[in-house]
Amino acid sequence: MVSDVRISFSDGSEADLLRKVYPVGPYLMAGFAGSVRIGMTLIDHLQRCLYQTLQNLDQAPPGQAFAFNPDVIAEDWSSSAADIFSRMPDEERELGSQILIVGVDSSKNTGAPQFPYIHIAKLSWPDFKPEFSPQSWHVQHIGSGSDIEKFVTVIGEHFKLGASTLQAEAGGPNAGSSMLGHSVGRLVKENPVTGIGAHVNIDVCRLGGFSHGNNNERTFYPDGSIGDFQMPPIAETYEQFLEMCQDLGKAASGAIA
Repeated sequence: MVSDVRISFSDGSEADLLRKVYPVGPYLMAGFAGSVRIGMTLIDHLQRCLYQTLQNLDQAPPGQAFAFNPDVIAEDWSSSAADIFSRMPDEERELGSQILIVGVDSSKNTGAPQFPYIHIAKLSWPDFKPEFSPQSWHVQHIGSGSDIEKFVTVIGEHFKLGASTLQAEAGGPNAGSSMLGHSVGRLVKENPVTGIGAHVNIDVCRLGGFSHGNNNERTFYPDGSIGDFQMPPIAETYEQFLEMCQDLGKAASGAIA
């Protein structure tokens, strides 16, 4: 999952300061778009539900192959998400909310261990009924970027058979995803759009673990100068987000991701 860190405030200003994708359980990730308050509340609730389930099991079943069934999680949790959304202030609900859940299925054998079943579920307000993507190479978008044809088209090219991004995976477990993240960052730089930032996080979910990176770059120019494109400090919890908003003199209410 590739996500920017840009937030739009109710006064029309923007800032790069929030992580939007998180591991939520073995082995699932979830990201959000829309109201920051609602999105962070939903992510936190999903994390607590799944990790509480593990505690109730006394311990996780042995082996890295254990994983929650992604489709079941999305189906069972959707009513809770809808209930949380319905109890939020009107000004937050008006901003909308979407959740994208990505998970690796340990229960199905594809016949090719390097290509396990990957499930993608998109849940959107107000009922959060999950929409499941088909198996095979597939791209799913949420947020304002999903309405920009150029972004959707260019990113889709990275998932066609024979694409350099897929071939790059042969160079290391995160080589392809890193290439994708840097490509998305350049795409945004070259095609600036209100509400979307060029600093991106790159999160990878596998059966047995997660990895997290960004698209930081250092460029050496012919004149000897050096250009640094580095991820700014960002919040990873809603409490941190509130503190950063206070430091910036911005209202956290009405903020949208």
